[in-house]
Amino acid sequence: MKKIAIYLAGIVLAAVLSGCIMDTTAVDYPVVSAYYVLDTENDRLVRMYDTEGSGWSTYGSFGTERGNFDNPQGMTIAANGIYIADTGNHRIVRTVDMAGYEWMEFGEEGAGVNQFNSPESLYLAPDGYMYIADTGNNRIVRISSMYGDDWLEDKTPNTLSSPGDVFVDSDGKIYIADTGNNRIVMLESMTDTNPDVLTTFNTTDTFSGPKGVCVDGGSLYVADTGNNRVVRFDDISGTNPVGVVRTLTGFNPVGLYFGDEYVFSAAPDQDKIVFYNFSGTTKTFGGSGGGTNQFSSPSRVIPWQR
Repeated sequence: MKKIAIYLAGIVLAAVLSGCIMDTTAVDYPVVSAYYVLDTENDRLVRMYDTEGSGWSTYGSFGTERGNFDNPQGMTIAANGIYIADTGNHRIVRTVDMAGYEWMEFGEEGAGVNQFNSPESLYLAPDGYMYIADTGNNRIVRISSMYGDDWLEDKTPNTLSSPGDVFVDSDGKIYIADTGNNRIVMLESMTDTNPDVLTTFNTTDTFSGPKGVCVDGGSLYVADTGNNRVVRFDDISGTNPVGVVRTLTGFNPVGLYFGDEYVFSAAPDQDKIVFYNFSGTTKTFGGSGGGTNQFSSPSRVIPWQR
């Protein structure tokens, strides 16, 4: 099994920074040095140094060439670069910095090997692989390099519908926000043909278009996007687990990242990023537009700890 150094150099750190990045039951949160926002409909990446926009800088523009994006919706950060699911261009790209240094790209439109159809999420896992939610092809893909080495597709054909997020825990279990089916799918591995599913909780509660999933501190977190809330499950055993609901009135959270005592999500319908805790505090940043301190349907925000 080969692991290509093109992203293995940052894989341990990446596994921490792709999704939940802190045990939320702990007192200490990571000290954040920058926030990266994937500003989807402005086709750009934004970096700022605090939640008030200081040090605002951008990279990218609309197009198909180097330094271009088309409706990018997935992002993760490793020690050796920023990886982006360039959704409209049906590819995965990497840039080392905000100037496009050592730009790499992989994939093309299609449904075969080394091809994607509107991928919306990617995750660099502890096992040394990149997992990609190939949304338009209704599948999860695993690769070991930006050259597509060790390409493997999930073994659950006709099961997923527009998966919007993917997460892998330290035991190798794969969690999928099965957005179109309004549920969470859990695979023991990429060869699992009989996945567990989570559809109902709190007796009669259900999801609506979830677009964020991660496991942290032994708990499962779900961005229940269409219901404007985040749900935490401390125990998912049984057929109808108990979920702790954090309602975000007026916001449709996408993605889940932890830092500076808050959970961070993008709120694309409001052109903002929203950060909150389970004690009731909610804060926001941004507004509609394409200028400084403005977003257009952002899809990810990652607090970056160095």
